[in-house]
Amino acid sequence: MKKIHTLLLCAGLTISTLSALAQTTLGVGDVFPGKVEYAAFTVSQDEKVKIHVTGGAFHEEDWKMIVYYGWIIDSQTRKTVWHTADKMDDRHFNFGELEVKDEVALKKGTYEVYFTGAFHHPNNNWSFDSFTGFVDQVFGDRKRVRYNSELREGMGMTVTGNFTKTSAAGLIDSKIKDAVVAIIKPDHNANIKKGFSLSAETSLRIYAVGEGDRDETFDYAWIYDVDKNKRVWVMDYSNSNAAGGAKKNMLVDEKITLPAGNYLVSYVTDDSHTYNDWNAMPPDDPQYTGITIWADKPSNVVAFKMPEAVAPVLQLTKVRDDEQISKGLSLKSATELRVLCIGEESDDEMADNGWIINAATKEIVWDMNERRREHAGGAEKNKMVDETITLDKGDYIVYYSTDDSHSYGDWNSGPPHEQDHYGITLWATKKEDRAKVTLFDPNTYKNDKVVVEIVRVRDDQQFSETFTLDRDTKLRIVAIGEGDDGELVDYGWIKNTETGKVVWEMTYRNTESAGGASKNRLFNDTIILPKGTYKVYYETDGSHSYRNWNANPPRDPERYGISLLKEIQ
Repeated sequence: MKKIHTLLLCAGLTISTLSALAQTTLGVGDVFPGKVEYAAFTVSQDEKVKIHVTGGAFHEEDWKMIVYYGWIIDSQTRKTVWHTADKMDDRHFNFGELEVKDEVALKKGTYEVYFTGAFHHPNNNWSFDSFTGFVDQVFGDRKRVRYNSELREGMGMTVTGNFTKTSAAGLIDSKIKDAVVAIIKPDHNANIKKGFSLSAETSLRIYAVGEGDRDETFDYAWIYDVDKNKRVWVMDYSNSNAAGGAKKNMLVDEKITLPAGNYLVSYVTDDSHTYNDWNAMPPDDPQYTGITIWADKPSNVVAFKMPEAVAPVLQLTKVRDDEQISKGLSLKSATELRVLCIGEESDDEMADNGWIINAATKEIVWDMNERRREHAGGAEKNKMVDETITLDKGDYIVYYSTDDSHSYGDWNSGPPHEQDHYGITLWATKKEDRAKVTLFDPNTYKNDKVVVEIVRVRDDQQFSETFTLDRDTKLRIVAIGEGDDGELVDYGWIKNTETGKVVWEMTYRNTESAGGASKNRLFNDTIILPKGTYKVYYETDGSHSYRNWNANPPRDPERYGISLLKEIQ
């Protein structure tokens, strides 16, 4: 009996030894700063695996450090099941190398292992309580170990257990092959659009990873109903959760229901913190950076059909820094137009702005500054007006102007939703009205109502022009200048050449705000001058004039100076 017991014991030890020998080790490491390395494995039954992390935190520059750490996520649920931070405490985590050994019980399934060397600044808003807040607390003012490239080679993470290795890249590919839309791992300054159509009302799961905070979003997505010309879903702070890593990492995992129709999904990024070029701690699910959408009923998803687009009648878009562009618009009869204008707000005024003037009277008939503006997506300063207006028969000039920053292709904050429409666009609301519209070059426009025009005046200039009236005449004066504290320094006046008396003068008190900087002043009113000969003057000082603004320009910078027009009585 004793012999049998011994044989059984030996057999048990042999099986145990074979089981240990059969164990697999999977490792990731030697990661460059700002990068993520990953691998995957599958356990065929509930299993305990052993984890060994060699990480640490190292001082790189005065304003940042590099933190090496690893984590594991469940491939099916996309939830984090193990993280280095959960196993650290103040007793063994300091600047320099750190070692964590642990064991975790995993359910049957497939898992992804990640390891990173992440940039981190202890005093910025990237931190959140579950990890980087802890990092900030334990590092404090302790002696710093400086990072060097040799340290990187020793940093890594291994997982050991009874499992089989799985292709991580193939794993993600297999999960998105049935997606309605998948836009993942977009590059810097991306603006990606993909369409889908639904044959019936359908429930959709949206899984999106991006970058943003309470005030603005930088890398994010939205869904546009192309039949109704409106956004039906937007990724922002209100519908997102922390994505792990830096505080600015956003995660949306929700279900929405959309009716039958045609939709366009857009994903945009700014110029930093994208897949494997992270300037802060990456999200816990970095491979899904972007947006992926699945349908509960895939049979409802049909080939995307883009509705016939109604071409705009006028478009001044993709406007860049320091541009002033314009285009003329002639209407054969009163026409209803849709106006979409997107620009940048600064101190409640538009730094990038569009407006429309009556070419004959020089009056502003539409101005983005004077409309109720809504958020255009991205940075809070991105504003838009999307409305329908009616313009009477006549000639008009449409303008768009930008300052020296934050414009198409060179955003200094999160870009707006519709980057390609940055500027001003006009559509006829009825297809048949397109025939009423023709375009012209504003520079060649001739206005028989103009008596005198001294515009686009620059620094240190004085101009004068004489005109004669053969009868008493009602004139409209449009004058834009500069003034402050009750005095004007860029202004105009009119003198009767026979009497030598000034018959009209532009003053601070008879002007109002011209938009832009508070010192921009506008006179736009009528006077009646008797028959006779007159001389119009306009002069400027040494700063803040046409194309040389030292503050925000007026709403209508092309009219900087003075214009006299015959008013119909």
